[in-house]
Amino acid sequence: DSLDIGCSAGLFLEAIQAHFQCAVVGVEPGKSYLEYAQKRGLQIFESLEALQDIYLQSSERGLFDLVSMAHVLEHLPDPITALEIMARILKPEGVLLLSTPNAEAWQATLWGKWWAGWDMPRHQHLFIASTLEALLARTGFRVVKRLHLPAERFFMVESCRRRLDSLVDCDALLRWSKWLAVAAGVMLWPALRLVDLGCLLYTSDAADEEDSVDLGGR
Repeated sequence: DSLDIGCSAGLFLEAIQAHFQCAVVGVEPGKSYLEYAQKRGLQIFESLEALQDIYLQSSERGLFDLVSMAHVLEHLPDPITALEIMARILKPEGVLLLSTPNAEAWQATLWGKWWAGWDMPRHQHLFIASTLEALLARTGFRVVKRLHLPAERFFMVESCRRRLDSLVDCDALLRWSKWLAVAAGVMLWPALRLVDLGCLLYTSDAADEEDSVDLGGR
């Protein structure tokens, strides 16, 4: 069984369900996404608290084989408690699939204060590999794989837009800077995607090497 925290419209859950023929559950606070996913027949809760009322009130533990949290941890006011809940919900050999901005990413250095990964106050916590690994260990997880997406496309385009905005002080030019960043993103999107895919393939091939242990699992 699989649980996706921050499941949006539930497309990832549907893909997991179709591929593995398993039960799927999601958490999504956005009302429109929540209602859309529920209309498609998915079991979606509006919060972790609502999920706990169903899955943590009983004595049964270890209900899910996979828990996924894609760009969720940085938004939570208490990531430690959230991960402790995930540890209780996961089966003993279950996997936590987690992604979050890397505050040591080269894009953070490139864009500086305009890097979209900072995104304060929406992002309440940011991590680097060592602090995230320490947080996972503290909450009962061990690292089994770490993957990097150096050309992460949204951050690249949004950071570019923010930097362009900072260079102009005219409303008309601000509008143009937004569309210029979007146009550049559309043109660069395939190339950035290829860079990320290449890095994923390289990291996967090197997964048995001691210096390429990657983030994610219990």
